[in-house]
Amino acid sequence: MSALLERMTGVPRRMASLLHGAGLHLLECAELRAKDVDLERRKILVRDGKGRKDRITMLPLRLVPLLRNHRTAVRAQHAADVAAGIRTYSEPDYIGEASRAFDYRRALQIEGSPLAVWE
Repeated sequence: MSALLERMTGVPRRMASLLHGAGLHLLECAELRAKDVDLERRKILVRDGKGRKDRITMLPLRLVPLLRNHRTAVRAQHAADVAAGIRTYSEPDYIGEASRAFDYRRALQIEGSPLAVWE
């Protein structure tokens, strides 16, 4: 397994490392939020996992630097996006799929759009 992980890079490597090291299922890993990963206590809160139950699993020590570097890079990218005028948001769970498909950035660029007032 370590030979396979050594050949991987980026997000796929981080996800594969979490799947293998922390025992996460694929969907659990894909739905992880930053606030669910405690790098100091080395714990991961898995929300709505198998059987629709929450659980806590351990974060292997070797993954802490990998995830800390990723968090730093994501924060830097977010700061750059905000400085460039790109707005980001997170949707509540109750927003439907049709709403998620709506391209807010495109709507902001259309003249006369009700969303254009936010520019």
